[in-house]
Amino acid sequence: MVGFLAIVVGDSWFAIIVLTAFVEQLWMSALLLSAHYLLIAAGLIWYLRYYIKWQSKDLIYKIIINIRRRRRGKNETFKRILFSSIIIISFLIFTGFYYTNVFSGDEDKDFFIKKSSFYPQLSSPSSSSKYSDDDNIQKEFVVGAILPFTGSFSSLGKSVKVALEKAEYDVNKHFEKMNSSLSSHFTLLMANSKTTPEETLVAIKKLHEHGANIIVGPSIGSTVLAAKEYADANNITLISYSSTSSSLSIEGDNLFRLVPDDTYQGKIVAERMIKDGIKVIVPIWRGGLYSNDLYKSTKYYFEKLGGEVEEGINYKPYTGKFATSLHRINFLMWNQELEKLNAIVAESIKKYGANSVAVYVISFDEITPILIQSTLYENLGKVRWYGSDKIAQNHQLTKNVDSALFAMKTNLSNPIYSIDSESKKYHDLKEVLEKQLHEVGSITYPVLAYDSYWIAALSLDKNNTIYNNSNENLTKSFKEIILETAESFDDGISGKIKLNKAGDRIGGNYDFWIVAKDNDTQSYEWEKEHNFSIEN
Repeated sequence: MVGFLAIVVGDSWFAIIVLTAFVEQLWMSALLLSAHYLLIAAGLIWYLRYYIKWQSKDLIYKIIINIRRRRRGKNETFKRILFSSIIIISFLIFTGFYYTNVFSGDEDKDFFIKKSSFYPQLSSPSSSSKYSDDDNIQKEFVVGAILPFTGSFSSLGKSVKVALEKAEYDVNKHFEKMNSSLSSHFTLLMANSKTTPEETLVAIKKLHEHGANIIVGPSIGSTVLAAKEYADANNITLISYSSTSSSLSIEGDNLFRLVPDDTYQGKIVAERMIKDGIKVIVPIWRGGLYSNDLYKSTKYYFEKLGGEVEEGINYKPYTGKFATSLHRINFLMWNQELEKLNAIVAESIKKYGANSVAVYVISFDEITPILIQSTLYENLGKVRWYGSDKIAQNHQLTKNVDSALFAMKTNLSNPIYSIDSESKKYHDLKEVLEKQLHEVGSITYPVLAYDSYWIAALSLDKNNTIYNNSNENLTKSFKEIILETAESFDDGISGKIKLNKAGDRIGGNYDFWIVAKDNDTQSYEWEKEHNFSIEN
């Protein structure tokens, strides 16, 4: 049993190296797999020693008798060594479990109140004045954030966390410069959605308990949907930095989104495919609100432009405790889906020719094992691939050689909302991300999270000013304040913000990103390919 646990943990840990190329972590996988074989060897020796009746004529019997004679009187030492070895190996196995977060009974382990050590701490009001209405006391506000630190979109979590911490510092620095006893101070509280609806609901309740009535996030459609009902019932405002599901475009609710909904992305990618000469697409998309909405939108526009959409594969992602489709058993499980996809692509190639056929994939972090396994199927490498915004700039994809090479071979093109990369604030944020994380995936969503925090903070301050100023219109709702703040916010990194009646961003551009090889560093990186405008 212990040997089985060793190989399970070692195999799953191995996947971290496969997907991220964190070679420095290879020792843990090798150690646990070595422990597995040592335990097997120890079991075989024990079996040979005590459970097989050897005949005197057997060579092995003679060897064992000879060893016994040489080590007579040392059985106790041998037992102690064997027992100590088992204890050490067991300790290593459970250490592996601990560091992969398998065992966790702490309800607050995914709730973060601590301050970032990267920034100097600014002055804040005392705890006794936190909820005071005294006009001479600085007002303190809480801004919550729900992030995917783990789960199938965890590649985004760390970078968004860094962006929010910078936003918190910049916002408080802004109000500190006002040099007023009435200026506001803001505290960032973060919770882990684990990219699941169930944990998102836990997260929003935890943040609300700690005073957060405005929350940046969640990140994707299914998690936003899980939080929305609770948010609407408890008058909590959500500002999502990456949710694009068109089903969530509802007028009058408490959700605001700094990205356009998926009807825009579907239209853009369909137009791009037609422009590239694609006549038929074979889709493979993840089950879920975001993916289903984007698939329907793309299908609608592609067929409207004269293209044909095959039935395709709607998959349920293989996820586990350790990460998204990471261990080698799950790599093999993708073959079931990819074999079907390969067969459909093969038929389409016969009918239309390889240059007119494309695979359209909508996924999260599981895109890496999908591409790794796709190298095994000849037809999948013959056609072009198109992806989605949740794939664009995914650093796990480029860290793995096999997935990066396949992406280059198929010219995998992924649209994502365009951010002005020439501004000083953009470069400042990018520099902070690189300094803290050493590797940066998507810049777009951290930028939007940064702007979301500013809008949240400015809206809270403005609402407080209106409440304390008898000359202001007290009938103005907080939703109206957020709308006004967002559209008058000129200091953001993401550019001018215009929201529709549902609270979603409208207008702007989309960039297409592909994987390219840097000849100087010999590494694989994301490279901007094209820019397309969308109509307001």
